[in-house]
Amino acid sequence: NKADGTSEKVISPGCVIISGGAEVTDVPFFLSENISVHTDSDGIDYKSHLYVADETGTAKIKLNGWEQKVIAEEEKRPDFRTWYRNPSKGTGALTLVHNYKGLNKPFYPDFLIIRKLDGAYVIDILEPHDSTRDDNVSKAKALAQYASLHTIIGRAQLIRLMPSSLVGEELKRLDFAAHSELRDKVQHITTNEELDNLFSQYGE
Repeated sequence: NKADGTSEKVISPGCVIISGGAEVTDVPFFLSENISVHTDSDGIDYKSHLYVADETGTAKIKLNGWEQKVIAEEEKRPDFRTWYRNPSKGTGALTLVHNYKGLNKPFYPDFLIIRKLDGAYVIDILEPHDSTRDDNVSKAKALAQYASLHTIIGRAQLIRLMPSSLVGEELKRLDFAAHSELRDKVQHITTNEELDNLFSQYGE
């Protein structure tokens, strides 16, 4: 449901978005039509979230500073329609799998962005991620692999907040859906330094 009272079905069980089960088994991913609005008492009221409360027309969601910046940038896009805060568990969570230190682990990208292009809905996967964490490489590879297998995805981005001489800090994005060469290169790296180089070469 949208804040203006109208509704549009943007994701259905027939989509080729896949979620991983507990045993890393692919199952269809879809958002329930029985809307449950998560509320963070210390969150921000968002009218643009996919699910909003009837009483307020908003979803109260807690995001850190640069996650807020990501959503603010997305909301300014002319093709933007709505967004979904991906939970870290449950049937309504999009689950990818990353190989972390030799073990397959669940990976829940932060945001799904829904855009409308030429009359059709496009779904993006966005993952703002702290560059100091030691799972950057494995999650970048997971996004690249997912984008390679599921070409219906609009964007599949790993996002960092990086220093900028012009504005202090700016978001930099690696879009694995847009660059086949990048998808290939990221599968051959093993260190954060090599991932840093990819951000320098392909970051948008």
